[in-house]
Amino acid sequence: MDEKDIRRMFPRYQQGNFKVNVKLVKEIAAMAAKKGCTPAQLALGWLVTLSKREDMPEIIPIPGATSADHVKENAKLVAGERYHPMGMKLTNM
Repeated sequence: MDEKDIRRMFPRYQQGNFKVNVKLVKEIAAMAAKKGCTPAQLALGWLVTLSKREDMPEIIPIPGATSADHVKENAKLVAGERYHPMGMKLTNM
C-alpha cells in the first residue's frame, strides 16, 4: 500500500491486523471458489440469507464496484429475488 494512502491510518490496515485480514480474505476466496462464485458474491449471498432469518431485520446489500461489469455480476445475486423482472428490464441490465 502506498505511503500516502489514507487507509494506512485505519486499524484494519495496520501491520498486525493487515496480515490477519489478508489470511481471512484468502479463506473467503477459497470458500467462494468452492461455491463457484466471487468473494463479493459470497458476501452478498450471506447478507441476503441472513436477512431472511426471522430474528433479523431486512438487510439490503449495497455492493461497491470498480466497474460496470462488477455491478452486473454482483446484481445477479440480489436482483432475481428482490425486484420484479419488469423493473430489472427497465434498469437496462
